[in-house]
Amino acid sequence: MTNNLIFGICIIIAAMLIGDSYYEGKKLDNIRNMTIEVKGYASKDITSDFADWTGSFSVKSESLQDAYVQIQNVQDQVKKQIITFGTKEKDLEFSSIQTRQIFRQIQGEYGYQNSDDVIAYELTQTIFVESNDIELIEKISKLSTNLISEGINFNSYSPRYFYTRIDDLKLEMLSEAAEDAKNRAEHLAENTDADVGNLISASQGVFQITSKNSQEVSSYGIYDTHSKEKTISAVITAQFEVK
Repeated sequence: MTNNLIFGICIIIAAMLIGDSYYEGKKLDNIRNMTIEVKGYASKDITSDFADWTGSFSVKSESLQDAYVQIQNVQDQVKKQIITFGTKEKDLEFSSIQTRQIFRQIQGEYGYQNSDDVIAYELTQTIFVESNDIELIEKISKLSTNLISEGINFNSYSPRYFYTRIDDLKLEMLSEAAEDAKNRAEHLAENTDADVGNLISASQGVFQITSKNSQEVSSYGIYDTHSKEKTISAVITAQFEVK
């Protein structure tokens, strides 16, 4: 009986020792496998260094041949006017001429509708200018409307603004975002008696290129072309080892 009791106590003690050993080993294993995931951010204000502009003009005539002669004359007037602003003729790009037939309207059962009778032709052409001279593009977009006073049916569209060194800047932004992620991880770990170790994984989010001071974001990324002054933002998600 005594021997059985002693044997039972030994079994219990051994089980406790094995349990403690397993618990300590599991705890150590969990610590070794602990990670922390954070997001890192970086942003930078940039000024566009390239812009383009588009304008369009149209003529209308009962004769297709006459309309073609008219639009050739208008193209010469537009070209002459734009060149006076400081651009060069070789930098002007004209689109092909678009032709639209205008049909006579007749009263039908459900209102007016087109007949088969062509009564006029409308020809439209587009002019396109691009330049690193931002001020020149802005000047063209504003003053080209003077062509209207010359009897030309002219439309001037807002310039589009770009930053040509964006790819180089993206690399810089990712580096800054990664550094920010590391700082955030260290800040979170500093009060837990833990140290941030090696980077385990990192994934890049989309870039947001917005007008300056804009809060707009998109899951697909944004590339604003309407503003000369922009802000580029980058984000990465990083996972670090904690030891």
